[in-house]
Amino acid sequence: MFAEKIYPLFVEARGGLEKCYCLDNGRPSVEPVLLLGVTLWQFVEKVPDREGVERLRYHLGWKYALNQEMNEAVFDSTVLVRFRAELLEHEQGRLLFEGILKGLQDAGLVPRKYKQRLDSTHVLGMIVKRSRLECVRESIRLALQELDGILGESLRPEFWGVLWERYVESQLDYKTPEVELKKKMQQGGEDIQRLRKWLEGQKEKEAVIQQAAQMKLLERVLGEQYAIQEGGGEESA
Repeated sequence: MFAEKIYPLFVEARGGLEKCYCLDNGRPSVEPVLLLGVTLWQFVEKVPDREGVERLRYHLGWKYALNQEMNEAVFDSTVLVRFRAELLEHEQGRLLFEGILKGLQDAGLVPRKYKQRLDSTHVLGMIVKRSRLECVRESIRLALQELDGILGESLRPEFWGVLWERYVESQLDYKTPEVELKKKMQQGGEDIQRLRKWLEGQKEKEAVIQQAAQMKLLERVLGEQYAIQEGGGEESA
């Protein structure tokens, strides 16, 4: 249904999408029709950027819907971030996007009586929230795996098992209600702070830990994704 009824709308929209790009500046862009299709499938199936690109790589349904060959190369997930910025910056892009959203409703892929408003701001904002949470959780996972090779079992904190199960052994379902995802985002900030505070007391491993690349990345993620409140609390930025 998507390939037959929605994809042709993407092709028709291509001329307007081209206006969002500078044709003689920088390297060639990824096909905007494909990016628009991936963005809409992210919304329909409620997945963040990195998972969206993985589905484009491996999911036969996504490939068929978006007119992709089996062995077609995919792009980096950060391309979707830039594409959303272009859509929001250009009025033409937003209008095209909302026109195709109407096509989703006409095809029955999105209910007409949707519980929340269905426009470009809402759709793109929903994807951004899930992608931010994915960034936080993936950064914590990588930091824990890195520290696992640095710290001996006797040096691990008592809460290590909880974090390991939460971020390494578990995979979050991004179709969880938005209020629960918001709690997970808050929890991620609290867990980063908890881990940082404990590491500050590990003087015998301080020099090694300071060189840990994933911990440095985690510090950056904390600064970019959260606003630290007075008293040590965190709120998502």
